[in-house]
Amino acid sequence: MFPVRSFYLLAILFYFGTTIILRLGASDRNPLPILGAAILVAMSVIYFITIAPKLRPLLRLNLFQSLFVFSVLFNAYFFIDLFYGHYTAADSGELHGRKLRCFVIFNVWVISFTNFFRIGYSGGIKNLKTFAFFLFAVSAIMLAAEVYSDLYTSQAGEVNVVAGYALICVLPLVLFLNKQFTLEFVLITAIFTAASGKRGAILAICAIILVFLVIHFLEKKEPLKRNALLIRTLVLFPPIVCGIYLVQNIFLQNLTQRMTQLLSGVETSDGSVRYGSGRSNFWLKVFEGWNDSTVFNKIFGLGFFSTVSTVQERSGPAIYAHNDYLETLHNFGILGLSLFLIFSAALIRFTVRVTKRSALLVGSIIIIGFLARSFFSGILYRTDTILFAVSSGLVLGFLYRERIASLRVDHSS
Repeated sequence: MFPVRSFYLLAILFYFGTTIILRLGASDRNPLPILGAAILVAMSVIYFITIAPKLRPLLRLNLFQSLFVFSVLFNAYFFIDLFYGHYTAADSGELHGRKLRCFVIFNVWVISFTNFFRIGYSGGIKNLKTFAFFLFAVSAIMLAAEVYSDLYTSQAGEVNVVAGYALICVLPLVLFLNKQFTLEFVLITAIFTAASGKRGAILAICAIILVFLVIHFLEKKEPLKRNALLIRTLVLFPPIVCGIYLVQNIFLQNLTQRMTQLLSGVETSDGSVRYGSGRSNFWLKVFEGWNDSTVFNKIFGLGFFSTVSTVQERSGPAIYAHNDYLETLHNFGILGLSLFLIFSAALIRFTVRVTKRSALLVGSIIIIGFLARSFFSGILYRTDTILFAVSSGLVLGFLYRERIASLRVDHSS
């Protein structure tokens, strides 16, 4: 029998391995990243088709009902735009390419989340810890590759987009499998996240650390174990910080500069003061574009990926909303936003329901990571969010399986 699952897992690993090559400054025409993406798409679809007959139990869950309904809407808008959209000759090629990329990433995200939930629910993967550590290592290497690209290639200033969130995406799976090293992995993730300079990811990891401390100190443990945690924190944290500073002190300079810009603002060319990275300006222009539209467009949206045109017309750069809620409101209207909010609420509710006390931190990370990425950057169109789909889908599948097993035991007794 053709080992579809094994080839699918290899396709995931190969894709993120080739992504590192792209982050090291390789041309977009480099065949390896393109080949990796093509193989991942093909194997994702093939594996999804092979397990489709076994997905019927999942369709009873509100989580997957809401996800699939939103996916139908998303894909319908893409094909309507593909066949009936109007573009000028100058921007048609670039816009079509970006829209196709968004279409592919979103569908791979949905399929990956479903596939790995099914894998977790059905019993997991052999050598699962190896798989998890590989994804964690790939995320760390992606950060290092992006920093290298930022410092030593022509892409300077245009990277550090993925790595700030990538480790947080994989962290739930790693902590779920390696509970005895929770503190170490949280601290390592915190340091690398700070090095990336991504403020949304930094806020997320700060929330994760706060949840970790609250959970730990609310548990009834002996004072000796609590003191051991404090000692490990004091011993581990300074060497990691100093090590990163000695390797390349631009990390801390980058973080300081971005935090200063967030709090104090920066003066723009027209004399106004802009706070943060400019997202608030994009958000305002996107909302204005939706608000100034017709009643029909308010309800059904202005079309697939239309935020790019709106921001370009009203602000200058051709950039999307960097916020999934505004993105869906603008593109798919109140209808699309409602469906996305239903899915978000279903994901949070499902995570809370299946998370046991022993996995409370893992469930919290899934929720925090999803909310931070969807609010500050976007979980629909970014490559690294496939890591979130793989990690969170697998963990939630395991937790759901354990919950069903415990309910059966309770009923039998």
